[in-house]
Amino acid sequence: MRSFIAMAVPLGVAAFFLAGAVQVVMRRSPSNRPSLAAQALYLLGVCLVSNVAYPWWRTGLMIRVITVLVIGLAGLLSSYAALRGISSLTQLIPLRPVTWGFALLGVGLLLVGIAIVSWPIPSGVALALPVSDGTWYVAHGGPLNIINHHRSVIEQQFGLDLTRLPTSNWTAQAKGATPSAYPSWGSAVIAPIDGVVVSTVGGLPDMDVGVRDTQNPAGNCIVLKTSEGVHIVIAHLQQDSILVDAGQRVRQGDVLGKVGNSGQTTEPHIHIHAMTKCYC
Repeated sequence: MRSFIAMAVPLGVAAFFLAGAVQVVMRRSPSNRPSLAAQALYLLGVCLVSNVAYPWWRTGLMIRVITVLVIGLAGLLSSYAALRGISSLTQLIPLRPVTWGFALLGVGLLLVGIAIVSWPIPSGVALALPVSDGTWYVAHGGPLNIINHHRSVIEQQFGLDLTRLPTSNWTAQAKGATPSAYPSWGSAVIAPIDGVVVSTVGGLPDMDVGVRDTQNPAGNCIVLKTSEGVHIVIAHLQQDSILVDAGQRVRQGDVLGKVGNSGQTTEPHIHIHAMTKCYC
């Protein structure tokens, strides 16, 4: 329900703005140029701020693109209506305090949006792969909900699910297959970076393929903390395979455990994501 509201609100607001702008453009002559100019500034400000400040991780890229483009179009149409047939820019100067306030609000939104866009982005943390043997592919990851189911959870939106590719002549029937039939099963999990073990969970059972432990989504997992204070979560490890304890310092490449099928998972794989704050 929350995801639906998160998608419906920006689309509804964008449609409302566009309908109003189209109605203004359809008029033969503008009734109040200063008001239209102020409206244009406001809409362009909303367009910029919403693009960088709205929680788009709940909606996906397509909703974001449509919403921003529609609001931007509404702002451009309002600008066109204000400037159409103008003989002097002085005709755009507001006469009423309300119009001045609306115009200043639009300018303020534009400045806020520009400030957010210009704000330096903190550098990320460089991680090695948490696995070493074999060839692995990203089963879930990326900027779109359709290819990354983590996008709806803010702390996991850049998370990855890694699955090992089989060797030649490998086959497995998904339905009813045991976890050990999958190439990922039992593969060594290694530390992707130097750090300190914050916490571990290792005693949860591995689930049959197709059965999910919704009460323990991460399953058996390890949380590392880097020297920069970034927390690295590695999840879905094999039961009783974890070789490190909380408080232990590890180096990149140290073996931490084995890939399992614990937690809320559809098949044996490894999940990894980084967080500035620990939600564990």
